[in-house]
Amino acid sequence: MEEGKSKNLLPLLIFILAFGIRFIYLLGIKGLPLFEFPFADALYNLDWAKEIISGKLWARAPFFRAPLYPFFLSLLIKVFGNDLFVLRIIQIFIGSLNCVFVYLLARRLFNSKVAILSSVFACFYAPLIFFDAEFLDTFFIIFFDLLSVYILICAQRRPSIYRFFLSGIIIGISAIARPNILLFAIFIPFWVFFYFRKNLNLKKIFSFILFFILGLFLIVLPVILVNYVAGKDFVLIAWQGGINFYLGNNINASGYKAVASGIRTTWYGIYYDSINLAEKISNRKLKFSETSDFWFKQGFHFILKQPFFALKFYLRKIALFLGGYEISENPNIYFFWSHPKNILKPLLWKKIISFPSGIILPLAWLGIFLAFREWKRLSLILGFIFTYMFSVILFFVNTRFRLPVAPFLLIFSTFAILKIIEQKKLKTKMLLIFSSAILIILGNIDLTNQMDPVYEAQFHYILGNAYLKEKSFQKAEDEFNQAIQISEEQARAFTGLGVIRYIQGNYIQAESLLNKALRVDSTEVYAYRYLGDIYAKKREYLKALQEYQMALALNPEYGEAYFGAGYVYANFGDLKKAIEMWEKSLVYSPDLPGTRENLERARRILREKVDSRQ
Repeated sequence: MEEGKSKNLLPLLIFILAFGIRFIYLLGIKGLPLFEFPFADALYNLDWAKEIISGKLWARAPFFRAPLYPFFLSLLIKVFGNDLFVLRIIQIFIGSLNCVFVYLLARRLFNSKVAILSSVFACFYAPLIFFDAEFLDTFFIIFFDLLSVYILICAQRRPSIYRFFLSGIIIGISAIARPNILLFAIFIPFWVFFYFRKNLNLKKIFSFILFFILGLFLIVLPVILVNYVAGKDFVLIAWQGGINFYLGNNINASGYKAVASGIRTTWYGIYYDSINLAEKISNRKLKFSETSDFWFKQGFHFILKQPFFALKFYLRKIALFLGGYEISENPNIYFFWSHPKNILKPLLWKKIISFPSGIILPLAWLGIFLAFREWKRLSLILGFIFTYMFSVILFFVNTRFRLPVAPFLLIFSTFAILKIIEQKKLKTKMLLIFSSAILIILGNIDLTNQMDPVYEAQFHYILGNAYLKEKSFQKAEDEFNQAIQISEEQARAFTGLGVIRYIQGNYIQAESLLNKALRVDSTEVYAYRYLGDIYAKKREYLKALQEYQMALALNPEYGEAYFGAGYVYANFGDLKKAIEMWEKSLVYSPDLPGTRENLERARRILREKVDSRQ
């Protein structure tokens, strides 16, 4: 009786431990400028969520990116407001539930020892903690992936139409947050057939498969219909798949970054460059699905044209996926985590070993090998790990995209650790320890250059930009200068310094710094915009307009550049064009001060002119 009570209490204790650790992490980073001023994809998600709240539910359909997380975020903001600390509390609540699911899954797959230890590992696993607090879809996807696999594991023991239908719904929800899991969804019907074919009749098996597919389509189909209604185009969830595939499969690709010749690395750069380049090469206007298809073909063309190079490249991506190094987007997770205010610093570091993944993940592959004798019983979870792994290496590998597999790998690494500890035969124990050591050594070979100075410089720019938004100008200037000292290739650091000088009214220095940014990177859109602002202040309106037009050519959704262009046209006396620019400014930057007032004034003057002529 007492043992039963303690088993029931364990999930609650695991949740409390996980939530407590994540809450401590939140308190530690709360004072950092990046806490209040997210950037890159996190900022993209927050902006999209605010668009949805403003009533523009389908403004981004057909969807470039999977839509569920921004819609979820918009619901949180609607209910709890814009307090980013409160929003993160809700996210770490869900992230803590993920640790409980690790316990429940491991207990079903192995035993209580593996369950307790693997769930404790999940509580302290720094990449999970980090992404639970970011405005990214990672924690959200992990929740639905763990839930769907848990339901399927239950169905494996006690199959029922209800369980397969429900698992289809959950996988569908995960798919409209990130479509990677669709490969696992394709695997499921085959698994159901081969796993149950000896024990159940075909009618029963096919009913399970049918209801699984029905549950999946119940969720995915509405998104397909929204895309079709919005763009008269058949887009399965999101159309970024093609360009992402090409970014991971071209002659300039690294295997871990979104890089290709002629395509900028910003989200709007990837969006517009993928459309413009595809239409230029095709010599016609393309639908979004056609743009995606175009880039898929370009990626496959690269693979077929250079098969040996592509094979070597895919082996590299497999090594990146299996390795312990945390491959970051923005920011570099090691630089961010090492900030003095983060009291959980010991949980993640990179020296000779990439801790913790450089130990945990290599041991997971040993655990899979040791458990493989029971491959049929474990076939479902192994199917998830390998289909998801394949779905990532098809494109490019980084921690954020790899992380949904990590909770499952933690279970196998724990299994391996306990196998080594419990092994009675000395010879076998030594062999397992030796194998572990070899795997850990191989798993810590860093095939990236992400600890190079250029990435440290990039991190200082990101911090400087956050301080700039916070109006801590001296701190921002210090960070920008540090970025430039490390690497003079940081165009945006020069832009940041130029913006500070512009705010301070030192237009000569501002102009010099912004031009320096453009010499480093001619696509530095913010430099063009602020040069436009400087020339407008100096009443050099023609030069100002040219700069705004350059900014808008690079980013057609740049509200501030539309605002500036409207101001120039108003000074030219072209009120119709000014109104057009300010209307677009309101679409893309609805909270920009002065836009509505300028627009109303221009419309009133234009009406008065028309009335006076009549």
